[in-house]
Amino acid sequence: MSSSAIPTRGPRALPGEPAPRSRLSVRVWRALTPSAIGPARGRSFEALRRAMESRLDARRLRERLPELLAPLRAPDARRASLLPLYRRFVSRVAPPASAMSLEVAGFLVELCERVRPRRILEIGTGFGSVALRRTESVRDGASMIWSADDDPARLARTRAFLAQESLATEHLLSWRELRESSQCGFDLALHELVLDGDAVLEDLLDRVTPGGLVLLDGAQRSTVERRARRLLAEAGAEQFSLRALTRDCFGRHALLALR
Repeated sequence: MSSSAIPTRGPRALPGEPAPRSRLSVRVWRALTPSAIGPARGRSFEALRRAMESRLDARRLRERLPELLAPLRAPDARRASLLPLYRRFVSRVAPPASAMSLEVAGFLVELCERVRPRRILEIGTGFGSVALRRTESVRDGASMIWSADDDPARLARTRAFLAQESLATEHLLSWRELRESSQCGFDLALHELVLDGDAVLEDLLDRVTPGGLVLLDGAQRSTVERRARRLLAEAGAEQFSLRALTRDCFGRHALLALR
C-alpha cells in the first residue's frame, strides 16, 4: 500500500468543539475560545481581552466619576492605613485567600468617604463590613450600613470581630431577615459574586436607588463575571472593570456598576 493510501488521523477536537478540518483550525479555535478545558485553551486571548478592557474602563471611570480621581491616583496610602486592621482580621477570622483583598477594601473605603452614601447595603459579611464601619461617614452617622449573610457562623465571627475592634454591630442581619424586610433605596451596595448568585444580585439591584453604585467583588471568575454583566445590562446599569485598580496577588479584582 502506498503512503498516499494510508489513512491519517486529523486533529482531535476537545469536548464542545466543532469537528475541525485541519490542525490550524483547532489552534485558531482554541486561541479564541476562553475555557478551562485543554492546555491553555483561549487563556492568552482572555487575559489580553481583560487587560485591554480594564485599561479602557479605568479611563471611562475617570471621565464618568471624576470624584474618584484621588483613590485612583494614590491607592497605596489607603491600603497602608488598613493594613494593621487587615492583619488582625486574617489572623482571627478568615485567611487572606477568602477575605476581601486590601486592594478592593481600599477602593471601597475611599469610594465611601468621597461619595458619602447615605445608605449602604452589604451582602456577605467579612473584611468589607469591618472596613466600612471604620470610615468617617459611618462613624459620624452620615452613612448607615446594613450587612446581611446567609452563613450564621460567618455572621457571628464578623459580629465578634467588630465588637473587639469597638466598631458598630447594628444592622447585622441574616439573608432571610433582609429579604423579609422593606429596606431599599441604598446609594451604595457591595456583594461578592458567586456561581449561583443571580437571584441575590437581582434582589440587590432592586434595592439600589437610581444613580447608586454597586461594587461586585470576585469578578476574576469569567463565568460569574459574564452572568453578572448580563444582569447589570438588563437592569440598565453602566459597568466598569476595576481589574487595573483592584487586582491583588491572587488575581482577584472587582467590578463597579452605576445603577
